Amino acid sequence: FIYVAGMWMAVFSSIAFTAIYAFRVAEEARLLANALAATELVLQREQHLSALDGLAAAAAHELGTPLATITLVAKEMEKALRNDPKYGEDVTLLRSQSERCREILKRLTSLSSEGEAHLSRMPLTSLVEEMTAPHRDFGISIKL
Repeated sequence: FIYVAGMWMAVFSSIAFTAIYAFRVAEEARLLANALAATELVLQREQHLSALDGLAAAAAHELGTPLATITLVAKEMEKALRNDPKYGEDVTLLRSQSERCREILKRLTSLSSEGEAHLSRMPLTSLVEEMTAPHRDFGISIKL
């Protein structure tokens, strides 16, 4: 009788430990799947922003040549019609607005060249702090 009871106890404890282990593995797999999905969403967003950045730079480049022509013609017209009471003010406005457009395009292209410049230089202490932050609550003390 003790032998049979011991066998049943061993079977039940094996089933219980196997079930607990399977539950933990499934929970870990679910957490990893959620983390992967979040990472994929962030990557997709970054790729979309990168594509928009490239598109903005290409548009700024394409608009640069016609805008330079407009600016040149506006400057020439301004020289010729500066004292003309009928068109002088309009030509000056046209030239100033073309310069404004040029500044806007310059800002667009500078945004694409900045990239992640804020990440290029980081103090060593900040880097170590960022690397050790996820491992703080394990009972090990790290002092810088």
